[in-house]
Amino acid sequence: LGDWYRDGYIGLPKNWKKSVKLYRRAVELGNVRAMNALGYAYEKGAGVKVDNRKAMQLYRMAATRNDAVAQSNLAVHLINEGTAAAAEEAIHFFQLSAEQGFATAMVMLGRVYEMPADIPGVALLFRDADLDKARHWYSRAAAVRPSASGYKGRDQGREALARMNAR
Repeated sequence: LGDWYRDGYIGLPKNWKKSVKLYRRAVELGNVRAMNALGYAYEKGAGVKVDNRKAMQLYRMAATRNDAVAQSNLAVHLINEGTAAAAEEAIHFFQLSAEQGFATAMVMLGRVYEMPADIPGVALLFRDADLDKARHWYSRAAAVRPSASGYKGRDQGREALARMNAR
């Protein structure tokens, strides 16, 4: 129901505040998708004040319960911290997400392996690109079915793969 108010589904008015209220209740009941959705609300300031700490907590709650989107969202926050420890944890969560078929996480792993020196925390772990691993993850993203999770990542994977193959 929170998603319905968020998106204005079936004629409901778009209402992030109502959506957040419903997500909070769903989180209290242990709903993993609501944990990720509420994390997104805190990250973007949709219906609530921006609070990256709360967003991270909610993403982590959902990520540890195997939500692929939350794993990827958490990984993005971690990788932006710029430390080796956070980057290592980010790669772990991108990997978990990608293994569940989330194409956006596959693209992010491709970028990590293609351009490690451009990502501050990753550059502390390894500096040399691993183009075989990058190509592997881009190829997997490009092969995701259109109806599958992370279909936008599929298009990004195809673009990245084409860019690498043009070299």
